[in-house]
Amino acid sequence: MKFIAKKEWCLVFLFFVLVAPEAIYAQGTVPDKEAISNAILNFAQGADRQIPEQVSLSLHSQSWQFMPAPNGVRAFNQEQYLSLLKAKKIGGTPREMKIESIDIIEGYMASARVQLQKDTTVFIHLMSLMKVGESWQIMNILTLVGTDN
Repeated sequence: MKFIAKKEWCLVFLFFVLVAPEAIYAQGTVPDKEAISNAILNFAQGADRQIPEQVSLSLHSQSWQFMPAPNGVRAFNQEQYLSLLKAKKIGGTPREMKIESIDIIEGYMASARVQLQKDTTVFIHLMSLMKVGESWQIMNILTLVGTDN
């Protein structure tokens, strides 16, 4: 009887050491992935509709965006990006969004690859996000603009 009790205890111990952390980690990432997806959706829809207030829900106040330009790299901080949206100099065109991947690192950092497409114009965004308090914020975006042909 004592041997069986020890054997059962060992199995329970092995379950908590080997299986439970994976189950806990997997359960913990589902709400985070949904929250990250919502942050990305707020950013994309706000840009498409030229609503700076919606974009600012997801775009961290110290964020930067970078994209190739004919003479080097074009960079925007959050304030500049929101000003361009408000002035209707960028955005305003609904695009189809596809989140290709989300990877969460240590529970408070993440990277995402997002594709936005309108007709043949394709925007590939590589995003870095960070959990700030209880919400996910976009910290940096590297953007590549191309065509789908």
